This record gives sequence, structure tokens and C-alpha cells, in this order.
Amino acid sequence: MKLCKKCNTSKHSYEFYSNPRSLSGLSSICCECCKASNEKWKKNNPKKILEYRKNRDIKRQALRVERYKQSPELKRKIAKEYRRKNHQKVKCWVKKACEKQEMMRLIKLRSAFLSGDYGRPYANIYCGGPSDKQRKGNIKTQLVWAQSFRLQKQKKTPVYDPVKQKAYSLANRERDRAKRNKRKSKYRENANDSKRLSRRMSGAISRSLCGTKAGRHWETLVGYTLNDLKKHLESLWAPGMNWKNRGINGWHIDHVFPESRLVIDGPDDPTFRFCWSLDNLQPLWSDDNIQKADSVA
Repeated sequence: MKLCKKCNTSKHSYEFYSNPRSLSGLSSICCECCKASNEKWKKNNPKKILEYRKNRDIKRQALRVERYKQSPELKRKIAKEYRRKNHQKVKCWVKKACEKQEMMRLIKLRSAFLSGDYGRPYANIYCGGPSDKQRKGNIKTQLVWAQSFRLQKQKKTPVYDPVKQKAYSLANRERDRAKRNKRKSKYRENANDSKRLSRRMSGAISRSLCGTKAGRHWETLVGYTLNDLKKHLESLWAPGMNWKNRGINGWHIDHVFPESRLVIDGPDDPTFRFCWSLDNLQPLWSDDNIQKADSVA
């Protein structure tokens, strides 16, 4: 608790602002009293506040100009951020600009008709220009053609429906996820034996370390290479074992002393080295491995 010198009431320390100059590290006046005194000073000194705000705006504008001069990329970034925050304003500006452009086109068209330039195509005024029949026709047909652009129906703006939008985004996400899974499955099918074994070892070691693998390659943690592991497993193969039938319905990489009985604290723990050493790994048929469970064999 701390006593406020202005209101003479004891309050909690979190009700005071920090002040590194004082011995306690807190201000002598509480937050409420500080706010009240600030509000009173603002009412009594409105001119000073206006001067301060003007000077602040001038300094900010000068800083913006300097930044724009130094890097045009920053200017583009700030403009993009402004368009994102004020998209409704920008939309109104674009609409007004389009209306003004359309008005200028109509003025050009009118001046062309008044000057008697009837046979001239109006490709510069409207995109595409008139056809041969409209170009060769009289002023009436040309006016009808020009008026048709003004009578064209504008496209209706789609109404935003959050439920439909959510369903659409979910469908897109599901489609993208299906594509990613398809690519992954194709990559796994086309991968060679070494890549499959390396991926299998990396995933198993990552699960045994419970997230302390930290993106390191499994070969640097266990102390032997992929070729050493392949040679060791091939030397212990039973009849009928090969790299094509390794998996769920074939043979597994089994621990002689089960991993579930060991407590591994990290990659530097000697139990981790023992668990994943070549002497503790052996190829075993899937049925035998399931039957073995956590027994030592």
C-alpha cells in the first residue's frame, strides 16, 4: 500500500505511475489525481495545446517527406496500408474519377458531332470503336450507337454474405489440403528406399525426443550415417526381407531393449544414444514385433 499526497488515501501500488527518480520507484500522486490535474490544465490552457498540436503535425509532416525522399518503397507501403484501412474512401474516389472520365468522353463525342466529323470512328472515345456499318451510317445511327454505351446496364455489386463466404473459404481450404496430400503421397510413392528410411528415422527420433530435436538432422544426433544403418539392417535380414516390403505389413525396425522402458531427457542423454545405437536396432517381422510388445528380446 502507498499513500497519495494529494487525496491522502492509501492505495495499492498498481494505482500509481512509475517514477524511476523516486526511492520507491512510484510517483507520489495516484493515477486518478494525475488524470484530474491533467484535465484541469487542459481546460485552463487551450492555446498551448493547439500550438503543441500544430508543431507536432508540422514535425510529423517533415518526417514523412524525408522518408518518402529516402525510400520510394516506403511510400508505396504506406499508400497500400492507407488503401487497406480506408477502402471505402478509395472506392468513392475511384467512382468519382470514373464518372469524370465518362463525362469527358461524352464531351469529346459532342464536340466531334458539332464540328461535323461524322465519318470519323470513335475508337479513341470508346474502347473497340464502331463497326463498319455504324461508321458508314448517318448521324442518327451514330448517335444511337453512342447512346447505347450510356444505356448499358451496370453490373450489380455482389452482396456480402458471411455464411456463404465462410462455406466458400472452407471448401477452398479443403480443396487445397486435398491437393497437398495428393502431392505428398505421389512424392512418397516415387521416393527411393534411402529417402523413405531417412524420413522414418527422422520422425521416430523426433517423437522420442518430444520436440527437443530442434530441426537438427538425425544423423548428427545418433552418431552414424544412413549407409551404416542400411548395412547393419541388411546384415540382420531374415529370409524374404527386402527394402520393398518394409512397412506395416512387412518388417519393422525394432528396438532390442524397448524404447518405452527408457527415460530420455534429451539428445545429449546417454540413454538416448543407447536407445538409437546400431546394436539396439534390428529388423523384425510386423507380427513378431506386435507380439513382442515391450519385452526384451
